[in-house]
Amino acid sequence: MINLHIFGGSTNVGNYLTKVLDLKSDLFNLYKYSRKSKGVLKANLKEPDQFFLLNTKEKSIIISFAPIWHFAKFINYITKNNPKDLENVLGIIIISSTSATTKRFAFNNYDKELVKQITKSEKQIINNLKENNIKLKIIRPTLIYGNIKNYNDRNINKIIRFLSIIPIVFLPRSTGKRQPIHAKQLAEVTITYINKIKNNRPRFSNSPTIIEVGGDQEISYHEMLRLSKDKLPLNHKAKNCKIILIPNTLFYILLFPIFIINKKFFEAILRIQSDLCGFTPSFQITNNEPREFPLEDDLI
Repeated sequence: MINLHIFGGSTNVGNYLTKVLDLKSDLFNLYKYSRKSKGVLKANLKEPDQFFLLNTKEKSIIISFAPIWHFAKFINYITKNNPKDLENVLGIIIISSTSATTKRFAFNNYDKELVKQITKSEKQIINNLKENNIKLKIIRPTLIYGNIKNYNDRNINKIIRFLSIIPIVFLPRSTGKRQPIHAKQLAEVTITYINKIKNNRPRFSNSPTIIEVGGDQEISYHEMLRLSKDKLPLNHKAKNCKIILIPNTLFYILLFPIFIINKKFFEAILRIQSDLCGFTPSFQITNNEPREFPLEDDLI
């Protein structure tokens, strides 16, 4: 029996993961930690000296869906102050973000600081765990979607809310490609790596520490919006929003005034034309059949 210590289990990916693992309770002991969720162990990663990992004398795997900079602080603390708690840890799996790649040439300060924060945290974790000889996999997913229980994604869901209040949306005729990944797919990727650690697969140790993961399908930004709208109930307000394609040059002329008001928002809209894809499709890791966007929000 292996202990799984799960941080951030109340997220949409965490909900899918824990649901599947609960069904395999004969293989794993689950310890779920959260800063504020009820029914789980309380643990604030920003205050690592205020809590302890449970049952550290047995073989364990640690999974984190929490912000990576918070988890980096926890790992730094535990490797320096309680290294014995990691003696039986077989491996650690961390969810990071492809923003480290897609926003590294950003010109607004918010995104520039985000990239620094992510990459600094990843390097810190890698260095800390290298000293303790612990297997590590950092998964950088792109554009996670899926609404689970009370948790709504901050990507597709955010766009749908915008379409619900705007009667007309103008998009450039040529939009960049995206590779949205459902929370269920990312949970399946995580479970695949859990099993590789559990079974001591050599390929896990020899594979890259950081892997960038996307959904199984590359689609244009415009197509992503259209398919998301098509999936909505007939009475949803976003159904009434008209998407009008205009020449790219005209789109950016209309867009320019936003640059003066909000550089971060301006750059986010500017990325509509960028190809943010080319990541490892989830099915290549899980060996499932490729699935088309969008997947349903069923909780297994």
